[in-house]
Amino acid sequence: MSPESGFKLLSCSVQGFFKRFAAVAVAVALLQPSPVRCDLDLAEYWPDKCQTTAQEGHTPGMCVPAAWCPSLEGAARRDDLPSSCRVRDGLPLKCCPTEDVVKPAPSNVAIYKGDQFICGGSLLDDNTVLTAAQCFYNMKDTDIGNYKVRLRISELNETASPHVANLPVLRILPHEDYRVRRFYNDIALVKTASKVGYSSHIRPVCLPQPYFELSGPVTVLGWGQSVFGGGKLSAQLQERHASVISNKECEEIFGQVASFSATATITQSIVCALNETGVDSCQGDAGGPMLARGPDFRWYVVGLVSFGIGCGGRYPGGYTRVTAFLDWIARNRH
Repeated sequence: MSPESGFKLLSCSVQGFFKRFAAVAVAVALLQPSPVRCDLDLAEYWPDKCQTTAQEGHTPGMCVPAAWCPSLEGAARRDDLPSSCRVRDGLPLKCCPTEDVVKPAPSNVAIYKGDQFICGGSLLDDNTVLTAAQCFYNMKDTDIGNYKVRLRISELNETASPHVANLPVLRILPHEDYRVRRFYNDIALVKTASKVGYSSHIRPVCLPQPYFELSGPVTVLGWGQSVFGGGKLSAQLQERHASVISNKECEEIFGQVASFSATATITQSIVCALNETGVDSCQGDAGGPMLARGPDFRWYVVGLVSFGIGCGGRYPGGYTRVTAFLDWIARNRH
């Protein structure tokens, strides 16, 4: 990397942008140095590359949010920098994964009760996890101290990695109208007792906008069993692919099963996805994320593993539709 390129990266980073998400224009001399020194540990976060130059019409020589740039990488700035180190009029502080491969899933969370893994989840911010209400069905207030969340693990028994974070739980907020037999409102928030520091290994997932168009391929993460009613949890984080189907088609398929059609209706707060090769979410995946690419190429958590019939086969999986609960999340996350 040339000295000039190194200066470009440093200039963007001092202004608060992750290197991976920084957009650098040609006329570096126009950059204004930051009046406050920021200890950034530049090498810790992203590979040495800047994405692209600013779009025509924007001021040359300025580090800009990459939403302005052809790469559509998106801009992300570190939450832990003092406000004087942040770019004015930039994007909100967001750290949205954009890798082509989801794993190692820096926003993925494993929830434990004691030493037992119970559910998956997704990191929403530095002390909030999004998961399913069923994970805490019949929970007692006295149980709170038994729960913990683990971040940045690709194996359930992983303990030695310096990147793994173990956080005690402060509060659990299942949806007040969760209905276990009908799978309604299967969503919960977990507030951790301490905040996690973001890095290239741990960062939050993006929430979709209400108008997010959910169709086509999705990716589901989890450690669930590969065989319904038997077998062990997967030792390693599994990445499963499926396609979203309409609620009408989903209800018609499930309607063929008398025990299911008698207990549930596929409402607009549910989304279904089907993998015709027989690979699906399974027991142990509950609360884990269904992820979809947005038009900006970021990964968005659009569903939470909720219910199904068996594992895979000809039946779709049922997921809590996240966009139906954005207001509820906003009311309860802080």
